[in-house]
Amino acid sequence: MNGEADRAQAFHAVAELLGIETEHTDALGVIHHPDVETLAAMVAAFGLPPDPERAAAALDEMRHVAPLGLDPLQIVPAENPVLAIDFAAPVEWRLALEHGGEAEGRWRPDDGLLRLPGDVPIGYHRLEFAFGGATASLTVAAAPAACYLPPALQPGARSWGLTTQLYGLRGGRGWGMGDFTDLAALCRAAGSRGAVTVGINPLHALFASEPRHSSPYSPSSRSRLDYLYIDPAAVPGFADDPEIRALAPSAALANVCRGELVDHAGVAARKRPVLEALYRRFRDIDLKKRTRPGRAFRAFQRAGGRALAVFATFEALHEERNGVFGQFSWHDWPEPLRHPHSSAVAEFAESHKERVEFFQFLQWQADAQLGAAAEAGRRAGLSLGLYRDLAVGVNPHGAAAWADQGLVVPGMGIGAPPDPLSRAGQDWGLAPVNPLALRRGGFEPFITALRANMRHAGVVRIDHVMSLQRLYWVPAGRSAVAGAYVRYPFAELLRLVSLESHRHGCAVVGEDLGTVPSGFRETMHDANVLSYRVVMFERRWDGNFVPPGDYPPLAAAS
Repeated sequence: MNGEADRAQAFHAVAELLGIETEHTDALGVIHHPDVETLAAMVAAFGLPPDPERAAAALDEMRHVAPLGLDPLQIVPAENPVLAIDFAAPVEWRLALEHGGEAEGRWRPDDGLLRLPGDVPIGYHRLEFAFGGATASLTVAAAPAACYLPPALQPGARSWGLTTQLYGLRGGRGWGMGDFTDLAALCRAAGSRGAVTVGINPLHALFASEPRHSSPYSPSSRSRLDYLYIDPAAVPGFADDPEIRALAPSAALANVCRGELVDHAGVAARKRPVLEALYRRFRDIDLKKRTRPGRAFRAFQRAGGRALAVFATFEALHEERNGVFGQFSWHDWPEPLRHPHSSAVAEFAESHKERVEFFQFLQWQADAQLGAAAEAGRRAGLSLGLYRDLAVGVNPHGAAAWADQGLVVPGMGIGAPPDPLSRAGQDWGLAPVNPLALRRGGFEPFITALRANMRHAGVVRIDHVMSLQRLYWVPAGRSAVAGAYVRYPFAELLRLVSLESHRHGCAVVGEDLGTVPSGFRETMHDANVLSYRVVMFERRWDGNFVPPGDYPPLAAAS
């Protein structure tokens, strides 16, 4: 018995080092303590040895690898840019500012914190060190304490907008699903009637080869767009090619597409042949002749870089493995294809170059049409523009999980403990991010997701915004009640949200429904993150609705 108790105590100690909470209270007021089986599974999911002593030693070693004890991205307050350095000898430093200019200095061990110049602008700057004959460098993010707030969202202001599930818009053009052309029409109509924003569901890329997987909150990638929202008739070349126009749905089919539910597979069956033909035309004319659209596409590819190429390669691979072999999950693919940087994947990408390029072409067109819809709204008076939605995680079988396997935690799902709506707790089937890997990777995937979803937007809603502070992990095969919370670097993530908010001129709404930690809403308010209030749930103790005047000064109500 003592041996088991000692083992439990050792796992509790490691859990504390990793930020795994060994006690939490659910929304019903019930206190939970995760058992040793849960803690052991979670420690292993971090990529650490299953033995608690070895796990603690590995974690300690991991923390001393970085030069000067610093991570590749250091997030400092823009109002007081300081760094804590762990070194026994003097260090020479030089700061290269993002948009030009530099500063330099010398730090000594008795100086305490390394203080950068107080006038460092917000942004990402390069900091170089020279010490003991060696050199090192890292990125410094000088981040503001609060998010950007446009005039329409300043305290005391009142604004209104519409929200829609974009796939449910009916434009009557026979495709069977709302698209970016329909969104542009809605933005123009809303803007002309005094609305400041149009809110939409997440537009994240799903699985192109399996359109029946249709939940926008279970994406393959949060940094790419779902190609099904492309309006083929708005793609360059459609109007000029009668053979391609003949592939489009007939006017008679528009009535067939007015059913109660969206048939995603049917939409894909109608759109894909047209999009394929448009790509072939574009390849044979615009790319060969290097026309202006052709040059624009090449610029899009260059800007997307390696990340876009990897995503498009996954799409091509998934098309083949799922379509030919029925292997929806990349975990079921042959071993060499499970690794994005393997020679087998490189050979596949080379031998399927045009197929990979086709999926890049779809991303280019989706981005262009989304931008056009946003611009149409702004011209019509939609002062805040689009209000986009960022899902809390990604599908473990999708492109993001395949592309960065060290970032995604295996054998765990994201969920929630018991609450009044689900007394058994919830497991949403999404893959959590390893906070240790997130820090080691310079927070790059998080920043990329923010940038992708603030693009063409004036507001971004962060789904389950409590994930900035903690996420509820559920071990695979276990009840959702058996999960536990894992803490994330809250202060740093919130600073990054604020930094990207200012760089994009984009306000932030935090969906703070469910089990909310004490003090969390106050912290978000101080950071200019709007609370999310659903009117139906906002009631007083006696059951009456809370008057709108009693809502927080920074709140989005629906």
